[in-house]
Amino acid sequence: MEQRTDYAYDRRNNAGCGRFLGNFLMLALGGLIVLLLAGMFLFWRAGERVFDGFDTMFNGPTPTPQVDVRGVVLEQVKLVSELNTVTQRYSAVIPVVQEGTVLLVVPTQTKLLYVAVGDVQAGIDLSQITNESIREEGDTIYIQLPPPQIMDVSLDPRESLVYDYDRGILNLGPDAPNLQREAELKGEAELLHYACRSGIMEDANRQAVTVVEALVSVATEREVVVESQPAAAGSCPTE
Repeated sequence: MEQRTDYAYDRRNNAGCGRFLGNFLMLALGGLIVLLLAGMFLFWRAGERVFDGFDTMFNGPTPTPQVDVRGVVLEQVKLVSELNTVTQRYSAVIPVVQEGTVLLVVPTQTKLLYVAVGDVQAGIDLSQITNESIREEGDTIYIQLPPPQIMDVSLDPRESLVYDYDRGILNLGPDAPNLQREAELKGEAELLHYACRSGIMEDANRQAVTVVEALVSVATEREVVVESQPAAAGSCPTE
């Protein structure tokens, strides 16, 4: 009878140990799953940084890409090739005279007074900028502009007009059908003269410097110095 009691006790004791061991294994397995899930979550949050770390470990740091400064500058100045001109309006009163004679003896004159109104356009041909026009000194980019030049001189036909046409006493002056064209040509020359005296070339330089500096600075994130040149000899009429 005493032996049966000890046997029952041993069975109960063994059952308790089995349950404890089973619970322990379940807890350990659950902890392992939690750790695995946490590791996967951290790995996902790390993302590309993990691979970057391995890449740096085996391949060294990624070299900083070199920017083709001259290529960037040339590409940017193409964008402003049509924005680098200065247009100014002028007016001038142009007298012209054609001499003649009556009966090969009496001198006569035909006079024409012409009001010339028109525009003079000056600018810089940025397509002339080449690799040799660009240099780097430290963090600063230097760009030398081509010299400014006159792009166009044009009369406005809506505002230019013949103010007076006089063939003299008794209207004996010579018929002068080409006198107006002569006045127009002189008018264009006079407008160009006014434009040069008022500093249109300097205005073209200032505008080009401002535009190119701003555009290239934004594109390269560098300090940019644009150097202008005086107009070429003969670009403007002399006094």
